[in-house]
Amino acid sequence: MHNPFFYGGAIEDPRYFVGRRAELARIFALGASLPRQAQHVNVTGPRRIGKSSLLKMVQALAPARLPVTVTVVYLDGQRYATPDAFLLALGRALGLNGNPDA
Repeated sequence: MHNPFFYGGAIEDPRYFVGRRAELARIFALGASLPRQAQHVNVTGPRRIGKSSLLKMVQALAPARLPVTVTVVYLDGQRYATPDAFLLALGRALGLNGNPDA
């Protein structure tokens, strides 16, 4: 039998994600108010508590739960050495391809 428990990284398969229903509902409720009211969500907590898994679930479930005008992007800020590198990655994720006027 395949062991569904995972240690060592974020859970990316929604079948193995359990719990955090209240947190998901809160994030999706904030996203549902877009574009009328822009929202910021800050996810904090101790190491290894499931922040990345939660955000990956938001990204996976967003197309079915949020308006089509909302784009969810997951970027791990620890992968980028400078703010400029992070912003360039964000632009690429949003399809801007380095064009500041896009």
